[in-house]
Amino acid sequence: FYGDHGGPFPRHKRALYETGTKVPMVIKFPGNANAGASDDRFISFIDLAPTVLSLSGIEPPMVMQGIAQFGKYEVVEKPKYTFHTSDRFDGVYDRLRAVRSKRYKYMKSFDTTLSHALPVKYREQMPMMRELSRLYAAGELNENQARWLHPTKPAEELYDLQKDPYELNN
Repeated sequence: FYGDHGGPFPRHKRALYETGTKVPMVIKFPGNANAGASDDRFISFIDLAPTVLSLSGIEPPMVMQGIAQFGKYEVVEKPKYTFHTSDRFDGVYDRLRAVRSKRYKYMKSFDTTLSHALPVKYREQMPMMRELSRLYAAGELNENQARWLHPTKPAEELYDLQKDPYELNN
């Protein structure tokens, strides 16, 4: 079972910050193996199909992207990095890339003239977003609260996730 990651909230779904890339997931193994255990390995959505095949005893085809994280065909060497992309926000396009290790995340924005808060119609009709926009225009947000709403964004961002888990200090 896996969940969603924030819908239209700032720095969530479609954002490359941790609040936009981390998704809750629970796996129930046959016979309740590893019941109650926690695992901090890097798993990407692209790994789900090969993992399900592997848990079913089916070898994932070589043409399939992703890796089997569990099961008969589980890879021995676990990923040390995850790679993230974000390109489309409803009718608005941007080009963002990120790479994350256990400790650091690097993000690259290919169009710094766009805000992180792209004009997504669904999000803009929400009362919370209307209020955030009003507070931003009135100068009533602190630096961290306002950063996501600035009309431009940095070309590069680097975060030490151990020291700065909320990715506030580029």
